[in-house]
Amino acid sequence: AEAPDATRRSGNSRRSRSALESRLTWNGPNGNQDRFLPLRPCRSFNRRARRSDMNRGLPDRPYVGFWNRTAAALIDSALLLVVVLPIQQALTGAALGLPGESPTGFWDIMVSYVLPAAAVLLFWKYRSATPGKMFMSAEIVDARTGGTPSNRQLVLRYVGYYISTLPLLLGLVWVAFDPRKQGWHDKLAGTVVVSSVARAARRASVYR
Repeated sequence: AEAPDATRRSGNSRRSRSALESRLTWNGPNGNQDRFLPLRPCRSFNRRARRSDMNRGLPDRPYVGFWNRTAAALIDSALLLVVVLPIQQALTGAALGLPGESPTGFWDIMVSYVLPAAAVLLFWKYRSATPGKMFMSAEIVDARTGGTPSNRQLVLRYVGYYISTLPLLLGLVWVAFDPRKQGWHDKLAGTVVVSSVARAARRASVYR
């Protein structure tokens, strides 16, 4: 009695399998039957997925816009002048009433380029922001993870400033039109500038 039941079940499974295979085949132009290839997501789905991956580490962290970043840059420039100008005056003797001349050679490079670069990179590394960005409640984070950028990213970002300023400041103005408010230096380094207010609010809620 069990043999006919087993035969019937095996027959049903074969018919189900053949029906499924018939649905997964089609007659080609020459009458050949070809199996369907695995479906690929459409381009719009891929774009949405990539955008979701990029923002995965940045929940509720709005990007800082062009004007706030411009204000931060002006604050940083003013602070650098306050530090650099007295050093340049001391090097040229202007502070002592001597004829002032621009420092040349080694000290010119140190004061005009190395000192500002070192100050900016140190602030980026340990505070994720310069004083101007801190005043504007902004910080630099990794564009993919939302974490602290690596040293390599920070160096690339600083070098990217020169690349951004060369074509009539186009790389800096790019922030105003980019959907993630990235300048060319941000894109080169893989960073974004986001608001630090949301992170501070989350921390405060955790410690309540």
